Amino acid sequence: MRTAIVGISGGDAGYTEALARKMAKFGRGFAIRIGDDPDAEQPDLSITVYGDRLKLRTRGERTETVVADAFGNVRNLCGSVRLMLAESGALEPALSDPSSPEIVCVLGARGGCGTTSVAIGLAQHLKRYCGREPLYVPLTAFGDAEDYFPERASGHIEEYIYRLLYGAAGKPSDPSAYISHDGYGTAAFAGSTGVNPLIDLTPGELSVFLTSERFSGADCIILDLGSEIGPQGLWALRNAMRAVAVTRGGERPELLKRKLDYFRAQTGANAGSGQDKFIVVHNFCDPEVFDPDDAELRICDDKNAFITYDGGTRLLSLDGDFGAGIARTADAVFSKRNG
Repeated sequence: MRTAIVGISGGDAGYTEALARKMAKFGRGFAIRIGDDPDAEQPDLSITVYGDRLKLRTRGERTETVVADAFGNVRNLCGSVRLMLAESGALEPALSDPSSPEIVCVLGARGGCGTTSVAIGLAQHLKRYCGREPLYVPLTAFGDAEDYFPERASGHIEEYIYRLLYGAAGKPSDPSAYISHDGYGTAAFAGSTGVNPLIDLTPGELSVFLTSERFSGADCIILDLGSEIGPQGLWALRNAMRAVAVTRGGERPELLKRKLDYFRAQTGANAGSGQDKFIVVHNFCDPEVFDPDDAELRICDDKNAFITYDGGTRLLSLDGDFGAGIARTADAVFSKRNG
């Protein structure tokens, strides 16, 4: 897809040029053009400076006014630009900035495969044994994930998202107010109660959310897609470094094959290295009954072997069979990154 064009005009020339330079530094996926040129192609999005206000308009005539302090909110401004370009069809939301956290998607062949346990186990393993700073983000109902993170976030995730995407009531406050932790210090955007508002984000909004650079130093995001994959999940799979597909002990292999064939067709079959982006792991897998193919991995044969409870808090054991399976999965995910 061609590079989207953003035109900036109006206001003081020095202010306009300085704003364009700063947007060019933080903006991704679009090019900046200053001034009105009747002979040039119409920009995909126009920014008109009116004193201390900016008016954004796409070719589809959607208008949004950004209040003062554009320099102090340039990341949010660029986020709004990307979002409007994506919704108008001029820009495919993408994680093209090498400084963005790596994304690993975890999805289930169906419900009940232990997808959330594998996703959280992967995040815990990276935190405890690999020196990484993962952030667990669910695109599913909060459900069981809340039970793994006893340290509840003090702020509500809806407030963070609304402020981030639309600049309401100022910039989002310290992201730590919206992030929960487990006993090992693993961070999660999953501590709020009620319906998960991330489920309702468009792919463009999800792109802005995941590239907000406000994740307290996270260097990778474990994105829990569950078993129902919508448009935003397909976008995440296209942009993910790797995707872990979880199935239950070899059950219904034709269902998993159909799903993965569809995802490969929708997202591009291969990762950048030319290897398959998807890694298949079998959970709740009795080795005497089912032996995965050489290209696939086994996690654990018994749910009771890795989930315990301390009061109302769920705990994952990474010391036994489950932990060994998670370690193999982590090795496969990150070893394939460069090979």
